[in-house]
Amino acid sequence: MAADNAVLEAVNCNLCGSADEKLLFIKDGLRVVKCNSCGLMFVNPRPKKEYLQKLYSEGYYRISKNDSIGYRDYEADRRYHIANFKKLLDSIESFKKGGRLLDVGCAVGFLLEEAKAQGWDVYGAEMSFYAVNKAREKGLNVFAGDITDTGFENNFFDVITCLGTIEHLPNPVAAIRKISRILKDDGLFVLSTPDAGGLIGGRRFQYKPKEHLYYFTNETIKRMFEKEGFKILFIAGERLKKPLHFILERLGYYFPHSNRVVRVLEAIFKRLGILSAGITIPTGQMIVYAKKG
Repeated sequence: MAADNAVLEAVNCNLCGSADEKLLFIKDGLRVVKCNSCGLMFVNPRPKKEYLQKLYSEGYYRISKNDSIGYRDYEADRRYHIANFKKLLDSIESFKKGGRLLDVGCAVGFLLEEAKAQGWDVYGAEMSFYAVNKAREKGLNVFAGDITDTGFENNFFDVITCLGTIEHLPNPVAAIRKISRILKDDGLFVLSTPDAGGLIGGRRFQYKPKEHLYYFTNETIKRMFEKEGFKILFIAGERLKKPLHFILERLGYYFPHSNRVVRVLEAIFKRLGILSAGITIPTGQMIVYAKKG
């Protein structure tokens, strides 16, 4: 996307409201800026909501031709998603044993599937109509749209997850505020998002401004959570199991000079029959556990 004013809108800082910003860099034709008041990094001007709605189509989840957007085949890697979510649920259950669970940005519902199998009463919210339909085909209760538009009762959920989603939302502060309202007073909130303050983040890893509108550090996450009444239990670097083809694709996009090496490795792994083999790696994301109060 070039800087096309027809699909872009200018915004102030979502965290503090300031219009005082500095340009960090331009990527994919879009400006990534940093608020001079609070340090939040974001895309400005950014794609309008109608563009974002069209973005999360079937092509986002499968056979995406643009390496800077979406997944090669999200559903084909189901076993890795399920393995990661099983591990996450084990961690969650060390804090909360069952109840109502909401996954914000649930995609096609892999986390909900596994949580339901483990006895949780599951709900989802998802902006992609394609993904919503896929999740509903599995009998999952999924709201189509932004979390801020849902009609859930206050103090309704025991656990809310928001994994790799908050950076996509037009108004993350409003989303966190809504999550705080619908989470029980003793409820658990788990969020993951690219760590813009980490070593990998410092090398512009996961700066994907066509879809990632916001970039958080530990400091800006803490400020946003505290602003909306959350107490952070801990923040850690996320490690997930990923297939080799996913890792090679990301290397090729984030480090274009490595494309020749990536192609050679892909050919070797394909010949060996291990292109879809999985390994556990640091993702460059942080995972945050928090409670209200």
